[in-house]
Amino acid sequence: MKKVFVLILLFSLTGCAAPTSVPNTENTQTDSKIQDNAAEIQAEDSDSVNGSVFSLSGKSQNVKDTEKQTNTQESKTKHKKEHANVSSSTTNSLKDTEEPHKHNWKQQYKTVYHEPVYETRYVIDETAWDESIPIYEMREHVICNVCGNDLTVLGSAGISDHLKQHSLRGEGGSWRSEWIQEVVNYEVIHHPETGHNEQIVVQESFEEKVPDGMICSICKSTK
Repeated sequence: MKKVFVLILLFSLTGCAAPTSVPNTENTQTDSKIQDNAAEIQAEDSDSVNGSVFSLSGKSQNVKDTEKQTNTQESKTKHKKEHANVSSSTTNSLKDTEEPHKHNWKQQYKTVYHEPVYETRYVIDETAWDESIPIYEMREHVICNVCGNDLTVLGSAGISDHLKQHSLRGEGGSWRSEWIQEVVNYEVIHHPETGHNEQIVVQESFEEKVPDGMICSICKSTK
C-alpha cells in the first residue's frame, strides 16, 4: 500500500509541474525533497518487505525442521516395529524348528486330609435284671427231741414212725413244736437297662495322597 501511495504522490506532483515552462527554483527544490522522501519510503518498504520475507522464510524453515524431526521419529518407530516383527518372527521360526519330543508323563499327587468320623452310640451302663425278694411267714415245725431233726415234712404218719423207732431202741420217743420264719414266696422286681449316648470315633483322622494330574518332565506340559 505504501508503494502505491508513493507512486500516486509522485505522479500527482510531476503531473502538476509538467505544463509549467518557466523554471522555478522553489519547485525544483521541492521536487528534489519529494524524490528524496519517496526514496526513503521506498527503502523502508523494501526493508519491511525483506523482513517479512525473512520472517516467512524463518517460519518455513521451522516448519521444515519440524517435518524433518517428525519424519525422523516416524522412521525410528517404524524401524523399532520392523525389528520387533523380525525378532518375533525369528522366535516363532525357532519354535517351529524345535524338534518334537515324546512326552514323559509323571503322575502328580496331592495330600488330602480326612477329618475323624464320629457316630452317636448308646452305651449300656447296666443290663436289665430281675430281683427276687423273699416273702417270709412264721410257721410251726415238729422237731424230734432225740435227734433234733425237723419232722414237719414227714407228715403225721411219718412223725409217729420216727418216734417209734427211737422208742424201740430205748431212746425214748418225744417231739416238740417250734415256730420258724420261712420263705413262703418271692416278689420279683424288674430293673430296666440303664445307659447313655456318647460320641464314638468310628474312623480316625488320616492323610491320603491322591492323584493330581500328570506333568511332562521335559516340557512341563500338564494334563
